[in-house]
Amino acid sequence: MGLIQFRRLWGEKVIVERKNRDVVVGTLSGEDGMFIYLENGQLIRENQTIEVPTAIISKKSISMLRVAKNDS
Repeated sequence: MGLIQFRRLWGEKVIVERKNRDVVVGTLSGEDGMFIYLENGQLIRENQTIEVPTAIISKKSISMLRVAKNDS
């Protein structure tokens, strides 16, 4: 998974589903070879939402990453 790059999605609001069933929603702000970085996010775990100003997610733990639809 480390070879996958998400640079075209920088600045986009994304939904990241992790292998442990956590979901993180936020703005993709950057990445390196092993991690992606989200800002202004929310962690959704067991039907609870936790605000996370910054999230660092291992690319190995990602099950799916998709662009969130705009609700405007």
